[in-house]
Amino acid sequence: MRRLITAFLSVLVLSVLGLGVGQRVWAVDVLTECSNPHISNSTVCQDKQNANSQGNPIYGRNGVLTKAINIIAFIVGIIAILVIIISGLRFVLGQGDPNTISGAQRALIYSLVGLAIAAMARTIVALVLDKL
Repeated sequence: MRRLITAFLSVLVLSVLGLGVGQRVWAVDVLTECSNPHISNSTVCQDKQNANSQGNPIYGRNGVLTKAINIIAFIVGIIAILVIIISGLRFVLGQGDPNTISGAQRALIYSLVGLAIAAMARTIVALVLDKL
């Protein structure tokens, strides 16, 4: 158990420290030509104008991808909370049996780690989608 907690904290610290490390990469806007009056009537430029005015239907604030990720995060959270409750009941109802208590302890640790990973994944996805 101590190894699992140490490994989880190590990964967490390294991932937080690694966010600021690395070389910056700049993207090129291939749609800069939309300001040209001869090209501004193209379908690509019209799609860009619609996306800017209404938000992207795939990954915008109310996009399909954002809604799907929110639903998945909600389901994972509910499952993790149910597993935490069940493992707590196993602790109480274990009546001192070492096998039952160790199984409940493992389930509790795994559900907490899963909940933390799901929360971090949701946060990372939200940050990435906001940058698009």
